[in-house]
Amino acid sequence: MKKNIYIVLCLFFLFACDKEDIVIFDQHKDSIQFDYNPLKDEMRLEYDFANQFVLNRDEYGILQEYYLGDSITRDTISLNLVLMGYTSEMDRPFNLKSVSVLSFDSLPKAPVEFMPTYIFRAGQLQDTIQVVLLRPEKRGKYAVGITFDLRGENSLFVLGAEEQCTFQIMVSDSYECPDNWSEGEDALGEYSEEKYAFFVTLLHQKFTPYLDWEKYNPFLREELEKYNRLHPDTPKDFTFPVYTKPLWWDWWNNAGSYLGEYSEAKKEFVIGVMGEDNYNSGTDWEGFMPQLKEAYEQYNSSHPDSPLPFLFP
Repeated sequence: MKKNIYIVLCLFFLFACDKEDIVIFDQHKDSIQFDYNPLKDEMRLEYDFANQFVLNRDEYGILQEYYLGDSITRDTISLNLVLMGYTSEMDRPFNLKSVSVLSFDSLPKAPVEFMPTYIFRAGQLQDTIQVVLLRPEKRGKYAVGITFDLRGENSLFVLGAEEQCTFQIMVSDSYECPDNWSEGEDALGEYSEEKYAFFVTLLHQKFTPYLDWEKYNPFLREELEKYNRLHPDTPKDFTFPVYTKPLWWDWWNNAGSYLGEYSEAKKEFVIGVMGEDNYNSGTDWEGFMPQLKEAYEQYNSSHPDSPLPFLFP
């Protein structure tokens, strides 16, 4: 009796529904789309070539950010995919293509490199693929959309949800001036974007005024001279001033209170009088000052027309 009642109810509801109320899923191909939540703004990636780094351990075993600067010209990123449909017993090939991003149509299109063919692996409803971002030839901001190229009757997929079929990538390559650059101008000179790019690429770190400029300034000048010598047709359009002031001049042992304002000429004079071995943070500057001042006065007395261009306190 119960079985008969169930059949009657089913027939009643079937005939009571209009044709327009019945949703029929009749799709011979599975839908493919990116596996991200568009409501959480996950369908967009921001990538800055100028700020890419890896973690390396320094001489003390501490992990440090090792910036790549201009040495990185391409990078591989992974994208997650999902099927709306069924798994397959066979690998299924498909292709990708790049498109302009309509919401950022004022930005030039970022260069990207694809594999000739991608594979959605057999037995999977989710998969991961890789695309290669290429560094733009000029500094600036770019945008590119990654979507599926399913043209042709031989395509094994159709597009999934519209909002999950184009993955947007915002690419930038710019070295903004650090807020405290002025604290390093004695050693670096006036800021320029290409100078800072050169700085980061060689030193593998962002600017800080606490660097040992006695070590890094000569290194930067030497590397710049080497680059310009090897690229006579495209030399760099910036320079680094001569600056070898040691950190301890102002910080350790209060040397600056005895030696006064730093200059390259004063440094050479101090080393000439005291010797290279005594020019360091552990020197008894108070004890050496009488010897320095005596040598200073003797030189100026002997050269009244060309005295030394600095003073001691």
